[in-house]
Amino acid sequence: MWRSPVTERVHVVVVGGGPAGLATSQQLRQHGVPHRVLERGDTVGYTWANLYESLTLHTGKHMSSLPGMAFPRSAPLFVSRQDFLEYLRSYAARFELAIETGCEVHRITPTDGTWTVSTNRGVLAADCVVVATGIVANPKAPHFPGQEQFAGRLAHSVAYRRPDGYVGRRVLVVGVGNSGAEIGSEIARAGGEVTVAVRSGANVVPLTLAECRSSMCPSGCASCRDGCRSGRSRWYASSRSCGEENRCCPAPRTARWTRSRSSGSTWWTPSRKA
Repeated sequence: MWRSPVTERVHVVVVGGGPAGLATSQQLRQHGVPHRVLERGDTVGYTWANLYESLTLHTGKHMSSLPGMAFPRSAPLFVSRQDFLEYLRSYAARFELAIETGCEVHRITPTDGTWTVSTNRGVLAADCVVVATGIVANPKAPHFPGQEQFAGRLAHSVAYRRPDGYVGRRVLVVGVGNSGAEIGSEIARAGGEVTVAVRSGANVVPLTLAECRSSMCPSGCASCRDGCRSGRSRWYASSRSCGEENRCCPAPRTARWTRSRSSGSTWWTPSRKA
């Protein structure tokens, strides 16, 4: 069987220059492991540079940073897409991570105990390969029976940028995951007539609950800390900090919980220890 000639040998190849790829590269560099990071886009964090403009992280900044570099204190608890993209670029610059942009991996095949990585710039032989392409790199667009006769527009959420083209139109959003919920609500606020189709029930949790911020650290600032202390929130944090001078919810990890039910719903309310 004919094989493409190997142009270079390297110990580790990391595929993808997004958050996972950058974190992997930083750790490999810290431990002195030679490697190459291949990014098919034209910039670090290419996927994040091409997602919808209003995207905001659903995890607090204290849970979203990469190894060795926290978000600045000035960053909001829930970081925007643009701020996160700038963070990724700053991260690569700070640790001097050499990301090879414009290098697309076409195929990875096992070869005699190693890996052959075929790219648009040549063929690499690697002892180890880390695939860090994320979940957006290869979106799957399902086929619906009869969609050829549909005269409207069919679009995957990865192609969505802003709601302008949907104002005044009837829009069906299939799925109520993170992107479906955010895109659907944004189009509705802009003036679109939105219907959301969900296969089964879904638990939708807002970013703030009874003045407390969720995402593991609801008391990320002084204004919501008092809400937690007064017991107005049905959500309680463990002893984690959002970076705002350790202003965490004061509840200990051993706090007791009381289950309540009403109208078919169940929730848990923290009760302080006696």
